[in-house]
Amino acid sequence: MLINFSNLASIQDAHNSKDIKFFYQSYCNVVILLFCLFAGLLLISGCAAKTDRTFAQRTGELSVEIEGFRNDKGEVIISLFTVDGGFPNNMERAWQNQQVKIESGRAHVLIADVPYGEYAMSFLHDEDGDQQMKSGWLGKPLEGFGFSGSPEYTFGPPAFSDASFLLVSAKREIVARVRYDTKCKKNRGERRSAQDGKGAG
Repeated sequence: MLINFSNLASIQDAHNSKDIKFFYQSYCNVVILLFCLFAGLLLISGCAAKTDRTFAQRTGELSVEIEGFRNDKGEVIISLFTVDGGFPNNMERAWQNQQVKIESGRAHVLIADVPYGEYAMSFLHDEDGDQQMKSGWLGKPLEGFGFSGSPEYTFGPPAFSDASFLLVSAKREIVARVRYDTKCKKNRGERRSAQDGKGAG
């Protein structure tokens, strides 16, 4: 019986080729499986991190003290704003508004459950109870007002960034002073005193 070694070599090559293809397919399947597992882990960890951030949202309390009121008439309206806009005059866009009584030239309020973040505060001494600034000629404010941070400004109200502060603790105290636009009255009084002095001489 004659053995055809060339046929045996062909059979061996065929087996080797099948083994290589099987190994290659197995390798690809393993790689794809590992990639899917890795992607799944990333997705799960991302969702978990997002959930942690959501549940980790904390709140604090603001203790607001305002002093320097010229009388105890009416109330002070305190408006707390976020960066979304409206500061300082649009109370409808404020995160929260509080109306507080004035006692002995001072007002105090606790604002609870305030989410951690950046805020700015404005306030109005609403002496006549109409819930808006009483203005005179050329828009001159006739009632007291003020802002958190005591920002410096000359023309127009300060920007949000000038009066902003961060709440990142369980409690934060804000102390501010009410301002009255009495400069013109003061100047008129000084001129009147000067004129009286000249007349007396």
